[in-house]
Amino acid sequence: MAIVAGRYGGYSVRPPRPDSASRMVDPIPEGWKNTCARAERTLAEPFRGVTTDGQVVPGLFALQQTGISTRADRGPYAGLREFDAEQRNGLELIRALSRAQQEQAILFTSIISTDLPPERYTPPDGCQQSVSFKDNVVIPYEGIRADALPPGQRSLLLSLLQTYTSHLRPGHDQVWMEEIKQHLAET
Repeated sequence: MAIVAGRYGGYSVRPPRPDSASRMVDPIPEGWKNTCARAERTLAEPFRGVTTDGQVVPGLFALQQTGISTRADRGPYAGLREFDAEQRNGLELIRALSRAQQEQAILFTSIISTDLPPERYTPPDGCQQSVSFKDNVVIPYEGIRADALPPGQRSLLLSLLQTYTSHLRPGHDQVWMEEIKQHLAET
């Protein structure tokens, strides 16, 4: 920051340069035009994702095209998909639940902020419920309890949880899984 004579002991905020980024560039540089055109082409592509077989499960989640794919279409990682196991195991569990269990387990049909109740979304915090200045927040239990699931569904739940703990270092993942199993009846 430049020192400019001012009211505060000789220091003041430097005035913006004439080429400040606070105003639109005219004409738009060629690189920006190319980026915008590529983004528009990508957004025009049909929606791909959610299920591993490309099928949308009606009523599972309200889907909106974000332009973000879980599969790398080009470049050095072309063909690589992210979150396949998480999607597969999550859908397997949801599909194994009865309609009544699904209604209890799926809290909201959308995660879009405008679709959530006002108390579930605050602009600076998003959908997080325990954040700064809410140190003593009491988050109520919601959803379906693990001990309400029959053994087959409970096994699918543990398989889904193992998908996430498997990213931990070997051995530590099993420690976490054992702790999860110990508290499953109260989850």
